Amino acid sequence: MFKFLIIIFISLQFVACSHYSNYFQKSGNLSLSGGRFGNLSWNDDLNFDRHSWFKELNMYFDILSTRFEPKSGFKHWLSVSEINSLRDCKSSGILLYFDSDNPITSSTDFKNQLKNQGLEVIESNNFKKYLISHPDVLNLGLVDYSINLICNNGSKSLFTVIFPGFREVKFHF
Repeated sequence: MFKFLIIIFISLQFVACSHYSNYFQKSGNLSLSGGRFGNLSWNDDLNFDRHSWFKELNMYFDILSTRFEPKSGFKHWLSVSEINSLRDCKSSGILLYFDSDNPITSSTDFKNQLKNQGLEVIESNNFKKYLISHPDVLNLGLVDYSINLICNNGSKSLFTVIFPGFREVKFHF
């Protein structure tokens, strides 16, 4: 009887712990090479840090972030209003994110976390229009991602995102 209780106890521990092992995260890098605006073309790369949240084989949330370099050729994709929105920022960035519309991760929660840490999420219709037509974005299947510009007016450059059941992720802007 004692052995039976020990086996049941160990089995319950394994089942309880396996719930959390189904949640995992991946981090890496992704680059988009070159761009075009009218007759102008450039060979600069947009180098993104990537953080992805999974449950089993389902992607729950995905973030691609990079600082926006003012000397980059990609600045030509910004509209006048987007340039004006970024003009007074201490630093700025580009943010792509995918939300699978699940109960654990949400784009609203994500944007609130950024806002609470001093970042401003800016709609970017013109920049988005050019970015989603980039061949690398099409090939990588990023067309359905939300695309925003980020304005950082604070002194902080390291930001944290936390979703229930997952480790926190830190990234730079």
